[in-house]
Amino acid sequence: MTDPLARILLRLILGTAYELRIDKNGNLVIPDDLKEFANLQEDILLLGQGDYFEIWSADLWVNQETQLKDVDANSSRFSKLTVATR
Repeated sequence: MTDPLARILLRLILGTAYELRIDKNGNLVIPDDLKEFANLQEDILLLGQGDYFEIWSADLWVNQETQLKDVDANSSRFSKLTVATR
């Protein structure tokens, strides 16, 4: 990771990650500050993302899903990315 911008991006992403624990009843214990940051209320969603998952407020996920489906925004958002195949 010699690219300073790549290191900053990783810090931004991984620096806000949490390692959660499961209590004796099998419940995932989410710290209060993470609940507040993510606006987690009654309804939450667990979204698989490869080797990890994200926890979303159901209301905020609806907004995210709308953004993800915006074809015009995605064209400009991802235009500079190069996808390599093996």
